[in-house]
Amino acid sequence: MYVKNYPESYTDEQVRGLFEPFGRIESISQKENSKIGCNFAFVCFMAEDKNDHEYGPECAQKAINNLNG
Repeated sequence: MYVKNYPESYTDEQVRGLFEPFGRIESISQKENSKIGCNFAFVCFMAEDKNDHEYGPECAQKAINNLNG
């Protein structure tokens, strides 16, 4: 899931802490957009069972429902 508009000072651990309540995080990648001066991240939710293709989208939707705005 693509994430933006969070404090620029957040570390990977802080971003992880923000999204962990919504599911198992496989990876986080933070990037900086120096042209507009903000950070963004990609958060990947993944089930222990790699064949469960519903888990990630369900977790992302929970995060959106709870954190948007």
